[in-house]
Amino acid sequence: MNTYEVQSWLDRFGAAWIGRDPELIGELFSDSAAYFETPFSPPLLGKSAIRRYWEGSLANARLFAHFSAQIWAITSPIVIAGWQAGAPSGRPTGQAAIDGVFRLGFSRHASGLICESLDMWWHHQEI
Repeated sequence: MNTYEVQSWLDRFGAAWIGRDPELIGELFSDSAAYFETPFSPPLLGKSAIRRYWEGSLANARLFAHFSAQIWAITSPIVIAGWQAGAPSGRPTGQAAIDGVFRLGFSRHASGLICESLDMWWHHQEI
């Protein structure tokens, strides 16, 4: 696993977030993936559950104009990354700025990296 592969996965995750695309989110995870939105939330287990969660949460979600992520550490198969999402240029739009951390577990498939586990910590600020 290298930086390019991980950043590509993070960029696809961001594109799915901004594009509100549960199908793309589903492509990023394995059939048996575990997805923790917060440290204390029950895990979403499997690609189908993750996709259904995204379909439901997108119906009421705020529109975000940007998503960025930075790789902090790769200790194969685990990756730690920081991420941010929010409104462009910090303009007051009634949206939130979010800053978070991922702990991701990957495996390699023919199509590239696939996420086996995602743990997320995040905080938001209304802007």
